[in-house]
Amino acid sequence: MTRLRCMNQSFQKNKSGGNSNVDFVEPQQQHVWRPQRGLPERSVAILKAWLFEHFLHPYPTDTDKHMLASQTGLSRNQVGVYFF
Repeated sequence: MTRLRCMNQSFQKNKSGGNSNVDFVEPQQQHVWRPQRGLPERSVAILKAWLFEHFLHPYPTDTDKHMLASQTGLSRNQVGVYFF
């Protein structure tokens, strides 16, 4: 017996008051919140530009990190981790 026919018969039994062992369970489509992975493209472009300008010594000072954080909208810690 095909699945559709079986479901149809179960539906008819339920409709007429007959007991059925088949439960109709709708699949739950829940959107689970997940944090965004990675950095925004604009921020990465600014950090890469700084990196390419300082390729001989690619280690930003604390002042550089604060400046890059304000330009990119990232935290100082995020800027530091990017260059780690």
